[in-house]
Amino acid sequence: MLLFALAASREFGAAVAAALGVPLAPLEERSFEDGEHKVRPLVDPEGSDVYVVQSLHGDAGASGDEKLLRLLMFIAALRDHGARR
Repeated sequence: MLLFALAASREFGAAVAAALGVPLAPLEERSFEDGEHKVRPLVDPEGSDVYVVQSLHGDAGASGDEKLLRLLMFIAALRDHGARR
C-alpha cells in the first residue's frame, strides 16, 4: 500500500499516515510561472494499492476546481505508472 498526500493536504495526510503506521510516499509537485502544474510519484506504484489524500476545499491558494484537477492528474499519473487500484 502506498499513501500520498498532495501539498494542500500534507499535514492531514501525515496524520493519516501516522494513524495507519505507514510512511507518506514521496512525490514531486511543482507550479510553473505560466500557471501549469506538474505532479508525479517518486516511487514506482506498479502493482500497488494506492491512496491519495487531497482536500478539495477552496482557499486563497487554489480553488476547489484547481485542487480537483491536480488530484485527477495525479491519479492518472499513478494509473499510467501501473498502480493496481
